[in-house]
Amino acid sequence: MIAIETRYHGATNTKPSSVTARTHDGHKIRLTWDTDVDAYDMHARAALALCHKLGWTPKGKHGGKHMHTLQGAGTRAGYVFAFIDEDYQIKITEAEACNTQ
Repeated sequence: MIAIETRYHGATNTKPSSVTARTHDGHKIRLTWDTDVDAYDMHARAALALCHKLGWTPKGKHGGKHMHTLQGAGTRAGYVFAFIDEDYQIKITEAEACNTQ
C-alpha cells in the first residue's frame, strides 16, 4: 500500500499557487490551485491526478489488489491519501477503541 502526500505551495513572482501530490518513491504531479474549490477537494484532486498518471484507480488494480476507496486525512503540512482495502482495515469495537488501559 502506498500513501500519497499532498502539499500547498503559495504563489511566487513567476508561478501561481499550486498543490503537489507525491509518493515516497518520487512520483509526483503539480496542479494549479483552483480558487473555486475548497482546500480538501483541491488536495484530493491532486491525489487523484497522480493516481491517474500512475494508472491507479479506486476500482482498478494496484499491486494485484482491488482497491476500493481513496481516503484522505489532514496533516500539519497538507494531506495524506491512501487506498482503503478491506484486507487492511483494523476491526475493533468502540469499547476496545476507548479502552486506555
